[in-house]
Amino acid sequence: MKGAVHVSDGVVLYAIGLVLLIYVGSYVQLKFGAAGIALTQLMIIGLPLLFAYYIKSDFKKVFSLKLPKFKHLIGATSLWIGTYLIVFVITNIILYYFPQNQEIVEGLNDALFTKDNLLLNICLVALMPAICEEVFFRGFILTSFKHNKKSYRGAIVASGILFGMMHMDFIRIVPTSILGMAFAYAVCKTNSIGVSMFMHLLNNGFAVVVTYLSSKMLENVETTTATYLSFNQLFVFLILSIMFISVAVLLFKEKKSLKESNIVE
Repeated sequence: MKGAVHVSDGVVLYAIGLVLLIYVGSYVQLKFGAAGIALTQLMIIGLPLLFAYYIKSDFKKVFSLKLPKFKHLIGATSLWIGTYLIVFVITNIILYYFPQNQEIVEGLNDALFTKDNLLLNICLVALMPAICEEVFFRGFILTSFKHNKKSYRGAIVASGILFGMMHMDFIRIVPTSILGMAFAYAVCKTNSIGVSMFMHLLNNGFAVVVTYLSSKMLENVETTTATYLSFNQLFVFLILSIMFISVAVLLFKEKKSLKESNIVE
């Protein structure tokens, strides 16, 4: 079908994006700093838009361009909290067994965040990725794997894993993949990329604010020691996660129409 997005299109786009991110993205970020991060995000959003235009796709369908309902935004908030708790538990476990990765995390934060400029960090690390990366992953990539109701589960998993792999860091691959799956699930249930953009903005914005506040509080502290949660604390986090995700699932459910509910057997 002319203009339809296929799995092969998604694979090709991802491969091109990965190569450009490694060679072009890393170069411009090292060369231009904050401006390089912005240029990388523009490259990420430009690729799927150009590809979709080239194959004459329906932008509204490919990128799930639909205004989200208010209850879906509430559900998205609940889903993000639940997913964040899972990610927090997994990251804590990874750092417990691989403590050397803590230095990598701190190094990435130093590279991403512009010191003492909260507003700029929110724009570069939260707002731009929430738009650009969502168009790439929960727009073109997710649609390329999702062709019917039966295939959407595989599309959620596949797009989530690809999202995690794009971050190219051992400590972040699994947590980021889980976040990507949650974002994709939200789009599949609501048919609105605005919902996943909102979740992405919440996630990255929270990280920016926490990092900013932490740096302020630790300015006069020479050394810090890593602390890990106990098993009981991790278990409580997982229970809370299930509760928040369950609320999101209920809010994402759409009521059946009168015609559907009155089917004569």
